[in-house]
Amino acid sequence: MRIPTIRGTIDRRILANFRVDPRILATILPAPFRPQTVAGYGIAGICLIRLKHIRPKSFSAWLA
Repeated sequence: MRIPTIRGTIDRRILANFRVDPRILATILPAPFRPQTVAGYGIAGICLIRLKHIRPKSFSAWLA
């Protein structure tokens, strides 16, 4: 299945990082990965992105 190419503008981006117990983090990571620790904690994060003006790459901006 071919995934279409899209165009858009990143309106807002929020990156949140937080500390996680490395034993819990290890249960989520697929093999062969293992958590790296900083001061005894694993680091996890999530990136939230808001996109605007999303359209297929082949469409002109005035059509969308």
